[in-house]
Amino acid sequence: MKKAFPLLLMIILPILGFSQNLVVSPDVELADYDIIYLMDFDFDNGQNNPLIFQYRLMNQSTTPMPLIRINFSLDAYIPSMDIDGDNNYDQTFKSIFVISTYVDTLFGSSNVTVSSRDLDLNAGDREVRDSQNHIIHFVNTEIQQNFDTGRQNEIISTILALGRVPAGQYRFNVSVAENNGNEVYNQDKTIVIQNPSSIELISPADGYEFIGDLNPVFQWSSTGCDHFLIRVCEYDTRVHSSPDDAIQSESVFPFPDNGGFADLGSANQLDYSSAGGRPLEYGKSYAWRVQKLCSTIGADEALYSDIYTFTVNDAGQPLSQCLQQIRNVLGDNQFNAFFGPNGPLNGYVDCGGFILDGNPISADEFGNLLLQFAGGVYTIESITTQ
Repeated sequence: MKKAFPLLLMIILPILGFSQNLVVSPDVELADYDIIYLMDFDFDNGQNNPLIFQYRLMNQSTTPMPLIRINFSLDAYIPSMDIDGDNNYDQTFKSIFVISTYVDTLFGSSNVTVSSRDLDLNAGDREVRDSQNHIIHFVNTEIQQNFDTGRQNEIISTILALGRVPAGQYRFNVSVAENNGNEVYNQDKTIVIQNPSSIELISPADGYEFIGDLNPVFQWSSTGCDHFLIRVCEYDTRVHSSPDDAIQSESVFPFPDNGGFADLGSANQLDYSSAGGRPLEYGKSYAWRVQKLCSTIGADEALYSDIYTFTVNDAGQPLSQCLQQIRNVLGDNQFNAFFGPNGPLNGYVDCGGFILDGNPISADEFGNLLLQFAGGVYTIESITTQ
């Protein structure tokens, strides 16, 4: 599974390690990632990879130190993959591989920098230079595979099909030892990779009508990645062809409009009363959408929710019994499209007379007819207005 080996280059926890003369310290501290894409890595030439980690090995004595050992290992718990081929999908961490290599000589009073760009499948052929311009080689590089090699092609195919590291927990370890075997540094870090789910908008529901409330609480739910942003815009059907058109128009939040989304950090709700947005207005409809950012080794990746709409109406203008019956049959979305603030029937507050097949009927009979529509006895083929 050679293509999986460079995964070890992703995350190593940097903490100082000391011996009497050998000191290991981090030059670049690492961040956690929500998604790791394979396209970010050149498996054959680490020099083309992003800089993921970097350590400095320092010899504080004046005597050269031969054969400084550096070990890297990866254990993984991947629920979707039977890594060791025991026909029991993994329930705990399994060892994937261990890579052992040596810095041939660490000269006295010098230091050498080792990074993720130096350690790849061709590390044994690479040279680096220390602080005194000595040429340093990686020697005696060994790779120990601990997974089921018979399933190598299947595992590689799965990873390549996803285009990213499968969801699971990955535990990386780095250790450094002197030639006499004295280990001066040993630390591991576990990262959790999740498949980011879609964003489910909870409230306001699509087509919802707020009565007498100009400060709704926006709520949503999503797993994987926890960096959320939101955008709220007025939705006027006379101006906008769709909610998607509306969400690209001038926003009420963020306010003033910055052309994008308002950053909420890890919060999964927004109380509009304290948001600092432009005040909502009675009789108007609005569209809202949530964005979440997932950190990757490259640029952050943005995922988006659907676009929901809602209306705010004055509590002093309750629906008449007739209009409420119509709303029950049409549903919120269709009712607001006709009777909402931007609809062709906006302003109609009550029903007049009713005629069925040329004969007048009472309001009660009309109500019974609507109940039959709601019950599926009749279906509405079309609606026309005059």
